[in-house]
Amino acid sequence: MSINNSKVKDFATEARTILLNDVERKLVNMHPENPDSLPTKMDQGVEVEDVSFKSGIKKRQRNKLIKKYNQLGKEEIVKRAAYIWFNRLIAIRFMEVNGFLETGVRVLSSLDPKKSEPQIVTKALSVNLPVDKDIVYRFLDESDTKSLFKYLFILQCNQLHKSLPFLFEKIDDYTQLLLPDNLLGSNSVIKKLVNDIPEDNFKEVEIIGWLYQYYVKERKDKLIKAKKKHKTEDIPPVTQLFTPHWIVKYMTQNSLGRYWIESHPEHKEELINSWDFFLENRDKKSKEKIKQL
Repeated sequence: MSINNSKVKDFATEARTILLNDVERKLVNMHPENPDSLPTKMDQGVEVEDVSFKSGIKKRQRNKLIKKYNQLGKEEIVKRAAYIWFNRLIAIRFMEVNGFLETGVRVLSSLDPKKSEPQIVTKALSVNLPVDKDIVYRFLDESDTKSLFKYLFILQCNQLHKSLPFLFEKIDDYTQLLLPDNLLGSNSVIKKLVNDIPEDNFKEVEIIGWLYQYYVKERKDKLIKAKKKHKTEDIPPVTQLFTPHWIVKYMTQNSLGRYWIESHPEHKEELINSWDFFLENRDKKSKEKIKQL
């Protein structure tokens, strides 16, 4: 099984553009530059409340957003939030394909090829999440699949905070306010993620590294061409490089692996027979070269 790097690259590049644009639109609607101004339209599918924005959670989220906005500015907030949602979507896609989600229910796709809506929508009333059934019934009565999915998607993200707190922040994190709209649209990041990359590619954990590398490629190229001192937040995309699995094996087997064999020679034959990239005669050749010098 191999990863289709061409499709992965095309998706990651396009996903970055879509997310940056969608997040920027959400940010503008939050009016972070004016703390006394309230959004003109409530974000549907998250909470049932009026436009007064009096919800305690919503208020904390917006206060955090305003604080970050003042610290980092619009451009950096957009880049960070877009990247965070990209990572979360990729993580959920990888987990649902490999059966790692505790609910056992797919979030972004359906097991039935005849259904366009994700499995979590069809199982909204039975999925093992802290669902408010009144909210679910309301969305179902209104045939509001878009809002229902967004509501369930955020519940799933909040549940994943328990096992992956470094990736899925607490419920009052400001990035929830910047979750893009129209998540199930034909040109949405989710639809492209599900439809454009072959599902079996997500059986390989390496795909996460490739997606990250392709996502930051455009930004990385611009930063390198700028030829100037980089800001702290620019160092990761400029310096980080995804290492393919076979190179990791080569490095590990010929460093820690060699050290282990030297310390436990009784296991040498057993281990070497299972290692594809171990260079057994490397030390002898090195000693010969040293003698020649």
